[in-house]
Amino acid sequence: MSDQDTEKVNEVPLHKYEIVRKAREFASSCHEMKLHPYHGTPFMDHLDSTAKVALVHLDKIMETHKGNVMAACYVHLLMQYCGMTYTEIVNQLNGAIADIVLLATPFRGRNRKEQQPLSYYEELKKDELALFVKICSRIANAEWSMRAKSNIFAVYYREKAEFVAFAYSEQYEQMIYYYTD
Repeated sequence: MSDQDTEKVNEVPLHKYEIVRKAREFASSCHEMKLHPYHGTPFMDHLDSTAKVALVHLDKIMETHKGNVMAACYVHLLMQYCGMTYTEIVNQLNGAIADIVLLATPFRGRNRKEQQPLSYYEELKKDELALFVKICSRIANAEWSMRAKSNIFAVYYREKAEFVAFAYSEQYEQMIYYYTD
């Protein structure tokens, strides 16, 4: 994230919406119970980074959806990594957030190709909010892996063109090209 983007993040309080605070606490509790590290750091680092990327681009989201989208940035991996169900997310937060999480959750599979085939992205692109959260997560992952000089950066780099082709949306074009730089 550039210095200008960091300044923009600092302008918007992370916990502007009560649902965002609640989602962050819920995600933190679930990931701590599963003891999920994020490449040697607390898992919340990735979720906070995803939310910060979302804050930079939040102007692309209608005001009525901003709280749910920010909340979804924190809980978007609960089904995948914590085994949470759609109903559990609805009961803890709400149905709109659960819908985003459901669509942003990769399929089951033995590898990344099976987990995120073209059909996954076709479904994801049907919902602009879920696509936004997925793009934010992907940017946060790519930025972290580049800073950490992690081997996973090579995977993101190799997948970059395919991801851009699959996830392209005119609404999020600036974000997509930010990711590819």
